[in-house]
Amino acid sequence: MLSLSPGPSDLAKADFHAVNANLWRAGNDLWDRWQDVRREFDLIEKWSAYARPGAWPDADMLPLGHIGIRAERGDDRETQLTADEQRTLMTLWTIARQPLMFGGDLPSSDDATLALIAMTKCWRPIRKPPAAASCLRVENRSSGYRRPEGAPPVRKASTSLCSTWATSNPPGCASNGRIWG
Repeated sequence: MLSLSPGPSDLAKADFHAVNANLWRAGNDLWDRWQDVRREFDLIEKWSAYARPGAWPDADMLPLGHIGIRAERGDDRETQLTADEQRTLMTLWTIARQPLMFGGDLPSSDDATLALIAMTKCWRPIRKPPAAASCLRVENRSSGYRRPEGAPPVRKASTSLCSTWATSNPPGCASNGRIWG
């Protein structure tokens, strides 16, 4: 596998990356701040047309759990994202079929983080097209901000996912088409 991580890739060269690499960084570093997560919505929308098996624009590792042990930014810490923001990030990465690379230290991460990343069996139905390709943007009429369906609005958290995305529910997952219960 060839992974290119020189920093943000040029969208104009997306076809070149897709032919010559398996994975390439689509944007800047993603840190554990909501403003960074919000930036990823637009980034992922721009690059989503180029994601396919064997060729993945990578929006970065997931800044979850115990992070910053030897970070370029910040001190040794737990992620600064709230529980709702972490679920939003995981939902966005799943819908957009992003590589699920954990950016924290697993052995020292808390139980809530481990439970969150262990939910992968529930995400499988929405990681498959056509769901992943058709749900990136919807209008949020209250604020005019466009966000992925299922992601919480900026001012009010919501963790439900559109029930039409999940056509089957693996054992241990909610039966109502919701990932987060």
